[in-house]
Amino acid sequence: NIRDVANWCRIDFDGTGSNPLYYTQNLYVKAKKTTSIEIPDGVTEIKPRAFEGCKPLKTVTLPSSLKVIGEYAFSECSNLFSVSYGHSQLKWSTISIKTGNSALTSSNRLYAYGNAYNLNNLSNVNDVWYYTPDGAVDYSYTGLTDYNGSYYYVTNGVIDWSYTGIAQFYGEWFYVKNGAIDVSYTGLTETWGAWFYIVNGFLDWSQTTLTYYNGAWFYVENGLINWNSNTLVNYNGQWFYALGGTVAWNYTGLVEYYGVRYYIENGSLNRDAKTLAAIDGQWFYVSGGAVDTSYTGLVECWDTWFYVVNGHLDWSQTTLTYYNGAWFYVENGLLNWNSNTLVNYNGEWYYTLDGTVAWNYTGLVECWDTWFYVVNGHLDWSQTTLTYYNGAWFYVENGLLNWNSNTLVNYNGEWFYTVGGTVAWDYIGYVNYYGTNYYITNGYLDWNNQPKIQ
Repeated sequence: NIRDVANWCRIDFDGTGSNPLYYTQNLYVKAKKTTSIEIPDGVTEIKPRAFEGCKPLKTVTLPSSLKVIGEYAFSECSNLFSVSYGHSQLKWSTISIKTGNSALTSSNRLYAYGNAYNLNNLSNVNDVWYYTPDGAVDYSYTGLTDYNGSYYYVTNGVIDWSYTGIAQFYGEWFYVKNGAIDVSYTGLTETWGAWFYIVNGFLDWSQTTLTYYNGAWFYVENGLINWNSNTLVNYNGQWFYALGGTVAWNYTGLVEYYGVRYYIENGSLNRDAKTLAAIDGQWFYVSGGAVDTSYTGLVECWDTWFYVVNGHLDWSQTTLTYYNGAWFYVENGLLNWNSNTLVNYNGEWYYTLDGTVAWNYTGLVECWDTWFYVVNGHLDWSQTTLTYYNGAWFYVENGLLNWNSNTLVNYNGEWFYTVGGTVAWDYIGYVNYYGTNYYITNGYLDWNNQPKIQ
């Protein structure tokens, strides 16, 4: 039982006998026994083997919208004898009928319009063909007429062998070449200042594609060249960028299409691209042929490393980022290989040297005219200690070098006297520390040498 004929025509049957109609003794459509099938208007293709082996089928009605009849769609329909078609024999000739459909093509055909074997429409007088539908020349007529299996273009009652363009026949448009319909032609033709796309001699308004003509590739939209195009178009599985009616072979960059930004290289979509590209003055990260809005991190391009946030190159970013096992320093959107500075990351400060966090460094770092104390690359505000730097010992208090120091500090279990930020190695004398006087010898508190104050 076929419940929906249109949906049935869309089914892909694989191999002889895969269609259940192949074995049926009775044909049912919408639960009613019948010997006829009517394909509804709007169906453009009947898939291969759709009605293969359907012995009860005797008559078929096909719509004017039909463009393709698949392989063996009506194979072994041994009782099929009549086909009704919703247009003319002319349009029937534009349908692509694949192999294995002799049961269909050899059946008696009834057309909704026209009579291709009409011998009355034209008359030859002195090698001039006149339009004489009623026995007299009709000089008022301009258009197509059918005659003896062919179709000709008439201008003011006479076949116009010079005419090449499109002409209408029962509501449909066809391609005329040198005065006669040419169903072998697929391509562009110019008429009335517009360029139309022809498929097998038929102007197909549904066509949106690319076509090659006179050395260039043109963009066809709904059967016409769209000279205002700024879009992507799929052609044979590959996407191309059409600008101003032709493929923009000289264009490399981003194109926005249905909310997604795609990367075009020399006019075609490059799905292997992994790069940066610009649109409207902004730079974006491309991966797999489109802007990757899910990516935040480093991108190498043109021997330079850039920092991307959600696929967008953000020049305002100064931060740390993790990449390939290391932490890198980004300054104004670029990896700074010459860095020697502190950077804040998630509320903590880190020391970066030559583009990466210096995890193996412990010591002083000068930044913004201030000296900070770093432990394993991390600024530790809790540190109060001594540290050796550039030939001197400095006093660090709460992570900062204290140039105003005048105090004792414990370092590795020993006490030292610091003045003005450094250990006072030349000082000998007493120092008061939390109410107690201690005796310092060459900057060092020597517990074995603590003379009483006189």
